[in-house]
This record gives sequence, C-alpha cells and structure tokens, in this order.
Amino acid sequence: MAAYRTWVPARGPSAPRLVVADTTAQPVVVSALTGRPLHGMALAPAAEALVRHALGRLARTLHTSAPEQPAGTGSPAGKLQRHLKAARPHLAAAEEELIPALARTYADLPQPALVPTHGDLQDRNVSLTDAGEPRLFDFERSGSPRPPGTWCT
Repeated sequence: MAAYRTWVPARGPSAPRLVVADTTAQPVVVSALTGRPLHGMALAPAAEALVRHALGRLARTLHTSAPEQPAGTGSPAGKLQRHLKAARPHLAAAEEELIPALARTYADLPQPALVPTHGDLQDRNVSLTDAGEPRLFDFERSGSPRPPGTWCT
C-alpha cells in the first residue's frame, strides 16, 4: 500500500492510481490500465527489444523515485546458504561448489544502495498499450527498498 501512496504516483499514466485502501483489512482498489497483458504475448524481436528497453526505463524511474538508502553491513552469506540448501536437489556437484566460490570472489565488493523496487516485475504484471508502451501494475510486493537489479526489480 505504501508504494501506491509514495512511489507509484510519479509513474503517471504508466501505473495505476490508488483509488481507495483500507489499512486495517488491507484491500486496495486501483484504477484500470489500458492495454493488453504482456504475459504470453509473442512479439517480433525488434518489438520485444523496444518493450524491454521501455520496461528498463520504467524500472529506473521507480528506482530513482525516492532517495537511496545505505545498504546494511551484514553479509548475504546466510541467505545464500538457505537458497543453496533449497536448490541442492537441482544442482550438479560442480554447480554446488561454484556458487559459494563465486560468492567468496565477490564478497569484497561494496553493497549497492537500496532503492524502491516493484517487487514482482514480470510479464504478467505488465500491460502494453496499442502504441506498444508498457504499463506496470501489481505493486503489492513493493515495500522496503532493495538493491537495484535484483530479482524483484
């Protein structure tokens, strides 16, 4: 709900407008967006590239819609181990060794600043106007800022 009140309005017509929200029960009503769902749409390669670039520009405007926050000082190693444990049945032995090795290689890099993110940016949360312009919706997973370029862009 916070995203609809703070970050989303700056997106203008490329995102829905908050109509009403109940902070107790947490239902949200937003305005409709024009267009067709991008999910399952077959686009020509040139059109696909244009849409992906436009989505990148939309994500960037979202990432810059509030001041950056400093990243925490903790190590992501614990999270990596949890994900690795869950993925273990699907990994070859070499992959299981490669992932922690890469994490150690990049451990000294500075952590990126935290910025507002969509939280669930994927084709099913995008509609395309007749002019081919993408529109974002489903900001319910937007919340605390995350590093830009993460899975939940």
